[in-house]
Amino acid sequence: VVDAVVLTGYFLSTYSARKLGLETTGNAGGRHNLVPKRGADDFAGLVARYGLTAVFLFTFLENTGLPIPAFPVLMLAGAYASTRHATLLMILVAAVAGALLADTIWYLVGRWKGKRVLTHLCRVSFNPDACLERAVDGFHRRMAATILFAKFLPGVNTIMPPLAGVSAVPVTV
Repeated sequence: VVDAVVLTGYFLSTYSARKLGLETTGNAGGRHNLVPKRGADDFAGLVARYGLTAVFLFTFLENTGLPIPAFPVLMLAGAYASTRHATLLMILVAAVAGALLADTIWYLVGRWKGKRVLTHLCRVSFNPDACLERAVDGFHRRMAATILFAKFLPGVNTIMPPLAGVSAVPVTV
């Protein structure tokens, strides 16, 4: 919920709320209305204080696979762009740079460690054996489409860069 270009509340799943240490209020359904604590430790305070560094850091951490959401920070950064604190282009560059750095690290780890890194990542899925087989099979059948749409699919987003590294996909693809 944005009020006068200031985030006053937002919607997250219960899982995300617990990971972020936020308290839920209201709704008993699958989504809960979360009200952030005011101060330097909330998303608005982070973006106001650190600006593009916060955008870069949150997108980097989210793309490394940590359960840290970059979306609220990106939304706030977009709101700050409307008040001329930063341009939309600078925010986009910071977010893309954070995501590319994390993906490049995962790609290189995949090239270096091979399928062991995929086995490690699949260990947290519901069916670890099928995870690895399906990921590799699906990747080889639809390589370009999988790489293109992987950023928009939770879970696939994290496993795609090391999978591309294991498969020795050229960086230019």
